[in-house]
Amino acid sequence: MIAVTAFAKPSPSQLVSLANTTYEGNYIFAGTKTSTAPYVVDSNSPDGVDYVGNTDVNEVAIGNGYKIAVNQPGSQLFSAPGNDVFLAINNLIQAVQTNTGIGTAVNAVSAASSYLSAQTVLYGNATDQTQSETTYLNAAQLQISQQQNTLGGANMAAAATNLSQAQTDNQAALAAISKLSQNNLFDYLT
Repeated sequence: MIAVTAFAKPSPSQLVSLANTTYEGNYIFAGTKTSTAPYVVDSNSPDGVDYVGNTDVNEVAIGNGYKIAVNQPGSQLFSAPGNDVFLAINNLIQAVQTNTGIGTAVNAVSAASSYLSAQTVLYGNATDQTQSETTYLNAAQLQISQQQNTLGGANMAAAATNLSQAQTDNQAALAAISKLSQNNLFDYLT
């Protein structure tokens, strides 16, 4: 039998470290408060942490007036009511230490894990939308490039010669019309 007393009161520091993940110096799960770590350890809190980020979502423009959400706040992911990962882990640790309610605690951890997995849909959708917009923009860029080649590839000397010839033809037609007899129908009837 394992001596349960060998376990010290755990610190959720590993989970806090994951929830405080950064990308390019910005905290991913802090809402729009990306310069502040979203979670701090608080031993007085039932789940062992406090969320100090906000609930706002960062958006990125990926096309002409089209924006996508690029994050979810940690309060929605890790400490959502009914799916609090920190609370589930703390309850599991306490259950193991007291050797009571382990099954219930394991079920809560499993439910929190399933909830987290379901939340990854946002990131999959954002990736799909970004790839779709990239494909659209690449096609538009190709079309513009082809149109630019068509316009820029015109033979300027031939176009100038054609314009000059058209002007000469127009002037000749006008001169011929002006030399036509100015007679009208009454001149022929008399």
